[in-house]
Amino acid sequence: MSTKSPSFEIVEIQRGQLDDAVSILAQAFENDPTTCYLFSGHEASISDRAWELYLYICEMHLANGYAIMGAMSDSRLVGVSCIQPPDIESQPNPEPSQYEMRFGAFIGEQVMQRVMKYAQVTSEHIPDESHFYLTALGVHPDEQRKGYARALLNAVHELSNAYPTSIGVSLDTGNRANVPMYEYFGYRIVAKTKLKELDLWCMFRPNEAQITKM
Repeated sequence: MSTKSPSFEIVEIQRGQLDDAVSILAQAFENDPTTCYLFSGHEASISDRAWELYLYICEMHLANGYAIMGAMSDSRLVGVSCIQPPDIESQPNPEPSQYEMRFGAFIGEQVMQRVMKYAQVTSEHIPDESHFYLTALGVHPDEQRKGYARALLNAVHELSNAYPTSIGVSLDTGNRANVPMYEYFGYRIVAKTKLKELDLWCMFRPNEAQITKM
């Protein structure tokens, strides 16, 4: 998939671009409240924590065939979104993958428990119906407010609108500042919850067809 605009294009990230994608997400989220909460007390540096977290997320997406979209400007990657498609059928995997073992060894048991609890809490507020899930969306700190987030979101919305069974896109954020931005693009808060000291907003944007029915 490739969506062009006057100054940049949205492309699907390939494995050869993995390091660039992880770098952008890590820089975008290294001071994010969720990253800070998950790794509270961890001995690694802030940048290393964010790198390992988003390396794991990107590796998981590539391994499962989930989409990673990138905003390219002048042949440079400046923004990234990770997307889980609907109708995922879990396959039993008796042996953890290399990236799962690496991530587990890095974060340790305490952080792993927080990660698992985060997934449990947020999963309680996603729609039961088929939908896309926006795992992460980040733009390089030097390239923000230039329309890249809008273009990446539009690409996700187009995927969802075109998918036969999808009713829309869900996401969650622990950053209060992100909530108005997502509301501007049509997301609504379906739940506000808390994971110890971390506030969490679970949000959903229905497809255009769903909006018409309302």
